[in-house]
Amino acid sequence: MDQKSRQKHENLARTLKYILGKAPDEFGIVLDPEGWIDLKGLVIALGDNPGTKGVSVTRILDLDWALEKSPFEFDSKRVRMKPDSEFLPPLREYLPPPTNLYNGCRRKPYRG
Repeated sequence: MDQKSRQKHENLARTLKYILGKAPDEFGIVLDPEGWIDLKGLVIALGDNPGTKGVSVTRILDLDWALEKSPFEFDSKRVRMKPDSEFLPPLREYLPPPTNLYNGCRRKPYRG
């Protein structure tokens, strides 16, 4: 593999490490409880970012063989960070929404 293609793979891997391991919510991605995401959903989220426009499912799958130690684990149609990786998605506690929601507004525009 030449230097240019290796650099492209490393840049994509670095971006995916950040997205899948540090801040999936910044890209509108919701990981399942085990950290998996559908590849097509990931490609759609990457397409919204100007720096990663044009990334395809095949290019993501190529990371498995292109990197010496790939931090990603691939299923048939999903990807996640390996469980032993230093980058793991943050654990978020699920809190149900409050029963009453209030909105402060002036009396004049509100006719109720």
